[in-house]
Amino acid sequence: MIYEKKVLSTPELDSAAAEIRRLADLANDDSHEWTSENESEWNRVNKRYTALRAEINQNDSPSRNFGRPDASAAPQVSDDFDEFFRNTRTGQDVPVVRSDQSFRAACTRNADQAQLQEQYGTLNIGGLMRAMACGCETDQERRALAEGTDSAGGFTVPSFLSATAIDLLRKKSRIFQAGARTVPLESNENSYAKLASDPAPAWRAENTAVVESDPTFSSVVFAPKSLAVMVKVSEELFQDSVNIQQVLMSSLTQALAKEVDRVALLGAGAGNEPEGVNNFTGINTVSMGTNGAAVTSYAEILDAIQAMQDANAGDTTGAIMSPRTLRTYNGLTDSTGQPLMRPNSISNLPFLETTEVPVDQTQGTAGDASSVFLGDFSSLVIGFRQRLRIEVLREVFSSNLQIGFLAHLRCDVQAWHEQAFARITGIIP
Repeated sequence: MIYEKKVLSTPELDSAAAEIRRLADLANDDSHEWTSENESEWNRVNKRYTALRAEINQNDSPSRNFGRPDASAAPQVSDDFDEFFRNTRTGQDVPVVRSDQSFRAACTRNADQAQLQEQYGTLNIGGLMRAMACGCETDQERRALAEGTDSAGGFTVPSFLSATAIDLLRKKSRIFQAGARTVPLESNENSYAKLASDPAPAWRAENTAVVESDPTFSSVVFAPKSLAVMVKVSEELFQDSVNIQQVLMSSLTQALAKEVDRVALLGAGAGNEPEGVNNFTGINTVSMGTNGAAVTSYAEILDAIQAMQDANAGDTTGAIMSPRTLRTYNGLTDSTGQPLMRPNSISNLPFLETTEVPVDQTQGTAGDASSVFLGDFSSLVIGFRQRLRIEVLREVFSSNLQIGFLAHLRCDVQAWHEQAFARITGIIP
C-alpha cells in the first residue's frame, strides 16, 4: 500500500499555528521586551499546538508518519530531539538542539516538568536580579535564591532558569537565526565524535575481494570558556520602573547574544577565547581584490557558495554581514535604475546583519574593509554549560547611585565541518 503525504490541518490547529507565528514575530521584534507573560503564553500555545498535532496524527492512521503541517504554518518548537551525540568522556547521549528548538527542554528532558513549573512558575532571570538587589517578593524567589547562593557571595542560577535565559539569548543572536545548533555541556571538558572523512565505495569484479575503505573519525572537544558581562542600573530606575525585570533580562541577554555572535564569527581561538568561523583552518575564502572593492553585484556571494559546494558542504543557510554591507546589497540597481534582483539560487537566502562584523578591517591599502560570512550554519555548534552565575556589585557604583550586576556563563564554539563555511573579504564602501 502506498501512503500519500498529507498536510494535517483543522481550524483549531490553524488558529494555534497563527498564535505561534504571532508570538515568534514578537520575540524577534527588537523594540519589544519579551516578558515572562509572553514566555508563559508561548509555552501554553505551543503545548496546545503539539497536543492537537498528536491528536490528529492518532486519528489519521497510515499518513501520520508522513504528513506534517506546512513548514510556513509555525516554527518547529518540538521538545522531541531527533539528533544526539555521544559524549565520549561521560558516555552520555546529549541532544543537539536546532535553532528552532528549546535549549531548556534539552537541559530538563529527564526532569519532572510539573515539579519544575511548580517550583519556578513564571520566575525569570530579571526577577531574580531584582530580588538580589531589593529583596524577595515571592516564595519562588526565596526558594531560588536560597538554592543558588554560593560561598563566594554570588548566585548560581538554577539550570531551569539559566537555560531559559540562554533560549532568550539564542532568539537575539544572528548565528542562531542562521541555523547554528546548541549542545548542553555537562562537564569542564566534553568530547564528541565526528566524521572526518567518508568511506570510498569501489566497483569490484565477481569473486574478487571488496576493497576496504574505512571512514575516518576524529573528536571535537568542547572546553567551555568564561564569558562575562556587566549591567548597571540606577537606583531611580529600580524604584520607578514597573517593568524592571524585563529591562534587566533583555539587557543581559542582548549583551551576551552580541558577544556570542562576535566570538562565533571572529573568535581568535587563543587564550580564553573560542575559535570563530573566520579562523577555521578549512574555511573557503573569496577576496574582493588586493586593496578591496565595493560590492556591485551578487557575484562574490555566488563564488563563495560554489567554493563550499566544491568542498561538499551542505546547503547554505545564511549570510551574516555588517549593516553597512547589507545596505549596499539592498541598494544594488540594474542599468535602468531598478532594484537588482537576486539570482534564483539565493533569492531565499537569509541576509543577516550584526554590528559585530567590523567595518575597519585592513586589506591592502584599504582600512575600511568588511567581510561576509556564509555557510551551512547547522555545522556550527555552540556548547553551553547549564549554569549562569550572577554577582551584585553594590559598592563599586554606589557613588553614582547605581547597582551593578556581573553575570557570566561558560560556552565554546566548534564546527562539525569547517569547509562548510566561506568568507568574502575586502568589501569597502
